[in-house]
Amino acid sequence: MKTSSKKYRTIIKMGVVCITPILFLANSFAQYSPHKFTIAEAVKPKVQSFPLGEVEITDALFRKAKDKDHAYLLQWNCDSLLYWHRKAAGLKPKVPGHYGGWEGGGSNILGHYLTALSLMYATTKDQQLLNRINYIVDELALCQQNAKTGAVFNGPGFKEAFEEMRKGNFNFRLVGPEFPVVNGGNYFYGIHKNIAGLRDAYLLANNQKAKEVLVKYVNWIDDFVNAVPTEKFQEVLNVEHGGMAEVIADVYGITGDKKYAALSKKFVQRRMANPIAQGIDMLYPQHANAKIPQFVGYGRMYEWMGNDADSAGRSAFKFWDIVTEDHTLVNGGNSEYERFGPAAQISQRIGMSSSETCNTYNMLKLSHELYELTGHTKYMDYYERAFYNHILASLDDEGMFCYYVSTKPGWFKTFSTPFNSNWCCVGTGMENPGKYEQDIYAHDDKNIYVNLFISSTVNWKEQGLILKQQTTFPQSDTVYLSVEKAGKGVGIQFRQPSWLSGAAQIWVNNTAQPITVKDSYLTIPHPLNKGDKIRLILPMSLRVEEAPDNPTVGAILYGPVLLAGELGRKGIEHLNQQANEMWDLKNNPELKDIPVLIGDKKHPENWITSVPAQPLTFTAKSLDNKDIVLSPFYKVTNQRYSVYWDMFSNQQWQDYQHYKKSYLRDEVIPGDTDSEIAHQLQSKNDTIENIYFKTCRTAKEGGQFSYNLKAATNEPLFLVVKYWGGGWGPDPSGMLDIYVENVKLATHDLGNKLHETTFYDLNYAIPVQLTEDKEKVDVTFKAKNGKLESGVFECKLVTAQGLVFKDLLKDQ
Repeated sequence: MKTSSKKYRTIIKMGVVCITPILFLANSFAQYSPHKFTIAEAVKPKVQSFPLGEVEITDALFRKAKDKDHAYLLQWNCDSLLYWHRKAAGLKPKVPGHYGGWEGGGSNILGHYLTALSLMYATTKDQQLLNRINYIVDELALCQQNAKTGAVFNGPGFKEAFEEMRKGNFNFRLVGPEFPVVNGGNYFYGIHKNIAGLRDAYLLANNQKAKEVLVKYVNWIDDFVNAVPTEKFQEVLNVEHGGMAEVIADVYGITGDKKYAALSKKFVQRRMANPIAQGIDMLYPQHANAKIPQFVGYGRMYEWMGNDADSAGRSAFKFWDIVTEDHTLVNGGNSEYERFGPAAQISQRIGMSSSETCNTYNMLKLSHELYELTGHTKYMDYYERAFYNHILASLDDEGMFCYYVSTKPGWFKTFSTPFNSNWCCVGTGMENPGKYEQDIYAHDDKNIYVNLFISSTVNWKEQGLILKQQTTFPQSDTVYLSVEKAGKGVGIQFRQPSWLSGAAQIWVNNTAQPITVKDSYLTIPHPLNKGDKIRLILPMSLRVEEAPDNPTVGAILYGPVLLAGELGRKGIEHLNQQANEMWDLKNNPELKDIPVLIGDKKHPENWITSVPAQPLTFTAKSLDNKDIVLSPFYKVTNQRYSVYWDMFSNQQWQDYQHYKKSYLRDEVIPGDTDSEIAHQLQSKNDTIENIYFKTCRTAKEGGQFSYNLKAATNEPLFLVVKYWGGGWGPDPSGMLDIYVENVKLATHDLGNKLHETTFYDLNYAIPVQLTEDKEKVDVTFKAKNGKLESGVFECKLVTAQGLVFKDLLKDQ
């Protein structure tokens, strides 16, 4: 779904950003202390966020989530997290066992945990957190010392894998679409977590030993990379490697040693970065969270190196544009089956495994970087959307985390257990609350910018300004600010959100202010004075956002808030929505009775009604005249919901009914007993499979199956067949012959890579002589050769006019 209006398409020109070296440490990574860096950034940031300790969040919703996470971090056993690192270093673990879930064969959580501790410490100064940081760093230093190489490995197999690569032995193997491993693993992915945690322990918690361990670690990485031929290392970069370029670029900033700048460049995956820098969309069917951290790194390289980062810096800007314009769902998330889909095919990515939370964590990191470099509010518009509708929506009442924040209509959220899931999204999830304050405010030399409307207090120490924000936004459209301490002639500017439904209004000390809009910021004509009371009104209203590829699929928002339809617990009454493994609930019953909405999509206020005395709560009538309660997606847990709807105007619904009556001659759902009996299934040596809630019938070697479908027209007809393009689950293989009336129509290669990780339709034109004057025709599928492990998911006969109509969401 497009995330905003056409102005969202603004392309960042590299020439807009000043790239002359600066004479002071402007430090666009303002959550870090500028004194920790020894060189100036090559690109001066247009604006800066405040150090985490200078902003205190007081909003009840965010404060609760932050406090829950704070307490959760103190419940972990550090020695259990260090189990695999000590064992890999030849040291005896201090505890008899490790954590479960994804920690079963090695640890990636430890690095996330060290970062989470450091972020939370930066905002709370809790000594208990600092004690844990210092203990973990001491242990990693001991592991490094005992290993004698500079490396700190995450578990069994790491050391041996790198030794084999040093010898020139690289065993690449695909374990999923566009997801290779080398010598059995994606080792740099885990290493990135380690070095990121060490960096953050140094920069946020002032642990000097963390810096020493980090630099030795990166020296080992440098030595390894320099031992591998350049082209071979580019192959290694096809394997998921997280944000290696990001942290190594920061090590360049910390040390000033240009060898680290050169090393970060070696972590640029040229086959992705170079075309994307030219605006070419290379994302389908890439593993989304294998790619997003790379571009976070390329953005960081540009900050430290400017044009010396080559095309990598430009690619970070272009990548953000491509993802937000053509791959982003309405909640700010992206991907389905963890893969980017074809550009702008949003309605085809609405599924149970859509919106991996790690992806959005990293998109917010990239948005933060690019915002500071440019000051462009489009980055904060996206940030706000994803912050409320994905990051906040991924938490349950106990502070546990979603792997996927599903957009499948009628689905529900699945949360981690406290210590036995340990998915990647548990790691990033525990980091998020520690930096909720990061992008509420920003500043340049003369102005403070209010980007997010969240109750909080900012203390701009350099300017002597203390500003307090109080609001119940987004439940209210009014924001109050008070100047507790005057700055030195500081001006104030407010982000003009893309969702505004009317003119913003600003009062200072009960006097209406003339507003100037500059670069999408609302400005008032005088500096702040002590005691000033500011009132800001940001009008909000209901709106519908349509999927770009299907105008009858839409979502409902109020201001920045995505509204979810509450659909109850039918079929999941006894389910525990915490799961050790995110697939535990995959095969639970689907809700087929998904409401359809009919109304004027340009004026949803005509058919959606607010509920009195319940802010951000509405009701809408479904096609079958049932009341649907709509409430903020971030509040909906422990029940089924829909955020995307089959949504028609009156005319669109009439057209759809005409299609079903006149253009759709017949259809059969393979695997559905009633449908197949009605269409006189004949089969031999075949079977039924289920992939992502859709059944298919597939022929084994030498097998076949056939149906009788109604034709009853002399118009030319098309056979429309739905297939699956691969991914996890059955691997497509073998050739399938398609016959109509015993005449071979086509052969389809089920191993075709053009449609990976998507359900897709192929249309076959039927010669008119095969169907004319016939009430029914026989459609047969035969296995031509090889074992067919995927098959036919839907089969229908339509006229030419019917080809433009798409299935309802519940039927996709």
